[in-house]
Amino acid sequence: MTTARLLRIDAVIFLLFAVGHWFFSPWTIGVEGQALDALSAAAKTNYPVFGFMRSYWDFHVGFGHMVGVALLMEAALLWLLAGRAGGISRRERRRNIPKPRARFRRKDSRTGAQTSARGRP
Repeated sequence: MTTARLLRIDAVIFLLFAVGHWFFSPWTIGVEGQALDALSAAAKTNYPVFGFMRSYWDFHVGFGHMVGVALLMEAALLWLLAGRAGGISRRERRRNIPKPRARFRRKDSRTGAQTSARGRP
């Protein structure tokens, strides 16, 4: 599995998390008893914040949406990085590496004479 494919899989997972934070934001399904009483109290209690009346529930939902935006940005970044990572594979990198020229003198196998790397005596 290539790096680009792993990054794209991660991007899709982050996108699913972002969708979950945006469209399923209240997360009150299955809440009963004292937890439901605490949530309703948080939704009913209002405080002045920068000239507006807000409740703790508004902050809870707002932070959930902020996390959704952050996850969406991370998914986009991972997708873009996957595009950059998929440009050249490891095998192609090995093939395209220029071979260093020998800077020492070696013997010619046919004549036995000393030659440089360029084949000159």
